[in-house]
Amino acid sequence: MKRFNQLKSHLQTNNTFKNKLQNEYLLPYDLAGNTSSKNLIVFLHGWPDSNKLWDNIAPAQEQDNLVLRISYPNYDKRVQELWGRDMPTITRGIKETIDHVKGGREYKVFIVSHDWGAHFTYLFDKAYPNYIKNGIVMDIGYMPPDDAKTLIFALSYQLYLALLFVLPRSIGNPMTVYFMKRFAMSKDYKLEEGLDASINYMYYYMWRPLLKQIGIVISMITLSCVNVFFLSPLALFIIYKIFCNITEGIQTNKQLNNSNNDDFINTKQNRRRYKPSFPLAFIYGIKKPFMFHQDKMIQELNNTEKCEVIGVKQGHWVMIGNEKMVNDLITKRLKDM
Repeated sequence: MKRFNQLKSHLQTNNTFKNKLQNEYLLPYDLAGNTSSKNLIVFLHGWPDSNKLWDNIAPAQEQDNLVLRISYPNYDKRVQELWGRDMPTITRGIKETIDHVKGGREYKVFIVSHDWGAHFTYLFDKAYPNYIKNGIVMDIGYMPPDDAKTLIFALSYQLYLALLFVLPRSIGNPMTVYFMKRFAMSKDYKLEEGLDASINYMYYYMWRPLLKQIGIVISMITLSCVNVFFLSPLALFIIYKIFCNITEGIQTNKQLNNSNNDDFINTKQNRRRYKPSFPLAFIYGIKKPFMFHQDKMIQELNNTEKCEVIGVKQGHWVMIGNEKMVNDLITKRLKDM
């Protein structure tokens, strides 16, 4: 697979990247700032954003810090992959990209993340504890919400986007773009041009086990209906094998969810057993119909040394209109790192 990156101060062609970089896990990135600094600030965006999300925040930190903005395949057109990457692969890619930028030098890593970026922050910290020294995480908690209202909404739109990812692009692209414009845009922030259904793969990989089981159930129902009219040993054998596959899949999922296998750091059950190894500030928007965290998590952070919780009068994109507050918070927490 092709993996490309970009130094903000020195652009190169994709062919040069392909020849220079042998690490297939590397993610596309933009790098700027003070190379003499001991601080490395890493920005991670979410869906359906790009590194442009940080345009009004990152530059203010470049004089005193080295600033790394990491993106993902298809979100950044320098790296385009048909099936994107799953959670463990992206998590490792973040680590490989940071290590590549560090080049063997010692930096204190400070994370700033939002949406899927927040999710990957928790997965990264679980896989590589104490690597991150401090950070700010926005609007997605490490304790996922467990109330029925939020779960129903999350399941509905996430499965919808996952489905659009696997549909033909002629169908998935316009429906994804409409969804972005209708539900994922702030009047104060313009999305990156050219984003389409190809960026929905994170939802696909999150719900792939469920999608597979739904597909198997639909196949069973269809075969059962056919069997009413065309009863045959072959049909009965196929139904039997499907039933065995479902049973085996359920047993495997139970075993994996009860293990600490890093291949399944993307599961929500795994995330519920997680507690950050680094002090963090959690910023969330209060102008939303529901929250992406539990009250229990807020209480835990409020009772944890060097952690803090900030609610702002904003929706999901909490940094919009609060850039100065975010930059001041970054500067304050860097001094305490």
